[in-house]
Amino acid sequence: MNIALAYGGRSELLGAARAVAREVADGDVAAEDVDVDAVEEHLAEHTTRDVDLIIRTGGDERTSNFLPWHANGNEAAVYFCAPYWPEFSKPDFLRGLRTYESREQSWQHSRTERAVALLRAVAETELADARTVAGRLRAQLPSAGAREVAAELERQRGGESGERAD
Repeated sequence: MNIALAYGGRSELLGAARAVAREVADGDVAAEDVDVDAVEEHLAEHTTRDVDLIIRTGGDERTSNFLPWHANGNEAAVYFCAPYWPEFSKPDFLRGLRTYESREQSWQHSRTERAVALLRAVAETELADARTVAGRLRAQLPSAGAREVAAELERQRGGESGERAD
């Protein structure tokens, strides 16, 4: 769990951008080689995993510049509550966890929809690539979503063999 007080993510991102720009200007790194990993190497020294849930106390409904790299890229769930930090209670924390659970269920559902839509949208020449991508997505889905993607893959295979018979 990370608790950040008086943290400003903008300055951390600015420092990382400047460090990468210096490396490019000095010829240590080619501009085309600058990627996510190159930027992450220059973020603050502490290790911070991607953020799954942000709890904002005090009634403000904004995340300000709280861990912008780790939270926004991960599409973190956000729970806003009225009590300030000193009055923050166990029920407030449990409400935040329910917000995260709801967000995670929604995210898994949309992954399923994206995988099935991809399979339905591709032409036969792209079907092998779509199957590969759908297979990777299927590994990240709950069992019901994986079954839905597998059913669509099977439907596509059936349509493919039916077209060849004509």
